[in-house]
Amino acid sequence: MTTITHRQLALLLLITVGSFLVSPAIAANTTTVADADLPSEPVEVRGYELTYGENVTNGRIAVFDVSGFGETTRINTSGVIVRNTDREIWSTAVPAGDLADSGASTVRLGGLGWQDSVTATRTGWAAVGGDTTYRVSLSHDNTTRSLYHSSAVEAEPIIAGQRVRLNATATGFAVGVNGSTAPLPSLNESVSLDGLRLRNQGARLVAVHNRSRTAVRVANRAN
Repeated sequence: MTTITHRQLALLLLITVGSFLVSPAIAANTTTVADADLPSEPVEVRGYELTYGENVTNGRIAVFDVSGFGETTRINTSGVIVRNTDREIWSTAVPAGDLADSGASTVRLGGLGWQDSVTATRTGWAAVGGDTTYRVSLSHDNTTRSLYHSSAVEAEPIIAGQRVRLNATATGFAVGVNGSTAPLPSLNESVSLDGLRLRNQGARLVAVHNRSRTAVRVANRAN
């Protein structure tokens, strides 16, 4: 009868535990590029697909989705996404935070004998005392496509018992007071909604009460 010494037993346990630790690491480093739908219709350039999304699953996924120790091989990302399934490329080329800071960023593409670029632009309005509503678009070859718009925001100031809302849309921005809405007026133009006149002064949006003539800044232009 073969007996196992304490030293042999300890070595066996060490090898067993080590296999559990190493196996997930191997699986997590074995990745492929997912061909699932992108968060919005992409701009295509010679096999490259570029789009924008927020809190989307990273398309460079592990072949084996391993969950353990409170972690998983699937992670979420936000920003300008570049994918080329033939070349096994899936990358967040411009993180959402960087685009918010800069307002615009150029993604350069290339291959054997060619180069090209796509420009990402983020424009928005920051409500006074509130959040920012914004749009993201990609431009290539003299064509601009809107790919993302965030949710509506509300300004904190109250004018005659009313607050002003701003909302990014697929085509631009909208303003609202109570249940009334209208497109954001052009530069130096204004629109009247429920007793308030909203005037676009370029860098800011001002609300003027029609009766008292009280003027209050309700939003600032932002990335």
